[in-house]
Amino acid sequence: MSRRLILSLSLACIVLGAASWILQPPEAAAVQVEASEIQPFTLTRLHILSDFTSGGEVLRYESVFAEDSRGSTVELREPLVEGGEGARIVVNTETEQRVVIEPLSRSVTTYGLPDTAVRQELEASRCAQTAVRQQILGIEVFLHREVRDLSGGRKSETERWLAPSLGCIVLSETASLVDNEGTLSTQAVEAISLSLGSPSADLFSIPSDFVERSPSQVAAERARLYPDVCPECTAPSGRQAQQDAAYFNSRNR
Repeated sequence: MSRRLILSLSLACIVLGAASWILQPPEAAAVQVEASEIQPFTLTRLHILSDFTSGGEVLRYESVFAEDSRGSTVELREPLVEGGEGARIVVNTETEQRVVIEPLSRSVTTYGLPDTAVRQELEASRCAQTAVRQQILGIEVFLHREVRDLSGGRKSETERWLAPSLGCIVLSETASLVDNEGTLSTQAVEAISLSLGSPSADLFSIPSDFVERSPSQVAAERARLYPDVCPECTAPSGRQAQQDAAYFNSRNR
């Protein structure tokens, strides 16, 4: 199996796992903004993952992120199989739901959103206007840097260019994992196209013929349909149990 396919399927697990972050209350109370303050847009970004311990670039893909005038958002991920459709994550601020649409298994995974998370989605995220600024695709962005110490003498270094006028969406980012000998790996994100105005309604549509499944059920169905693709990606784990717990807890609110 190719390293690229393994990494792609790992990203699919991250898509389902990432749904749990929105279930956590924000550190500070969010302030809801009027719908008229939201600038709708559709953004396409290029992602490049490099591992310098094994020769350099290992994965390259494009993603689409869109926000409508209500503050609802959708993210379209890379297809996991050649010629396929990528997974979508739809956050609907009106129905107060976050839906992961996984076409490989024809599944939807629907999370309920607590009020704090809905308000957080609706607010124009409060990223500071730093001293370092530039324009990307005609949009003013501000540089934010973050360094975190990790175990084993390693640290992560991240530079993000955020656009306050677009809800602080990232238009450029470089995240590096480094140690005393140099850079081990990087994840780079670059905006390659931006369209201001209402995004296509099709991006937010939920397939009526897909089946509602928990994260572990999605993994099991994907393994049933594609048993030779990545069996290790569906092995039972503590993380999978946490994902299921977040899923069921959100639906029992």
